[in-house]
Amino acid sequence: MAQVAPVGAVSTILARTDHQQIIHTSCEHLKDSEDLGRFLETHKERKGLLLDEITFVKDWDRAIKHFVDSRPFDILIATGSNSADLRRGADTMPGRFRGGGEYFLRPMGQIALTMGSSISLQKLAQRTQMGSHHTVQSYIELLEDSFALRTLHAIDLDTGAFRFEKEKKFYFTDPLMYWIALSEITIRCPENYQEKMVEMVAAEHLFRAHKKLGYLATAAGEVDFIAMPDTAIEVKWSSQAQNLSKAFQNLRLPQKTVWYQENFLLE
Repeated sequence: MAQVAPVGAVSTILARTDHQQIIHTSCEHLKDSEDLGRFLETHKERKGLLLDEITFVKDWDRAIKHFVDSRPFDILIATGSNSADLRRGADTMPGRFRGGGEYFLRPMGQIALTMGSSISLQKLAQRTQMGSHHTVQSYIELLEDSFALRTLHAIDLDTGAFRFEKEKKFYFTDPLMYWIALSEITIRCPENYQEKMVEMVAAEHLFRAHKKLGYLATAAGEVDFIAMPDTAIEVKWSSQAQNLSKAFQNLRLPQKTVWYQENFLLE
């Protein structure tokens, strides 16, 4: 998958990335497409390539196009200060490339829009036009390895096992990542941004506090968070606990908590 990202986004996402798997560099020292091509070839075995200031390189799009057309890879993200040149380069590479991805997509934006809602990788691939859920999975793994994203799996209360085949929920680990992701799809402030931000903060708090965290999906509805073995938590950003799902109301666990404005993050 290749993507154009805003300048600074790569640095923010990858501040703590495992550089054994991912190369992150500024392209200011590369002169032209031949220099860039040699650099890409040298690091072709890495899981991801993250290139800041790609527009410093003359004819950069030629090297990128040759690279992604000649071999499959997981992730390539490029940023640049010259938005017009980024757009020009993207326009020279329409359509799909080998390996199932699409050029210059914005999956982070879709993750932001669906944050806190259960969604399958297949549906996320469709919404981003990425073609393959395997490409989506690679992108998500990159964000997780960068400590930028958390994946919340459905959980089986009877066995305590994660239900990996079920739809998943995704949460950014930092509000800044949420706003960067929305900027990818030119959405400044969704109507429900407060609810999403609050649930994101709750998710990060619970991931740090509990060894095994998931969510419950039943025919009667969903429960936001299940901290095994005995705790259920719903998040409602209102002045009182209200509009609780039947799944939460009927749940038989020793500890059931509703977080709202007065008791947020109190367990």
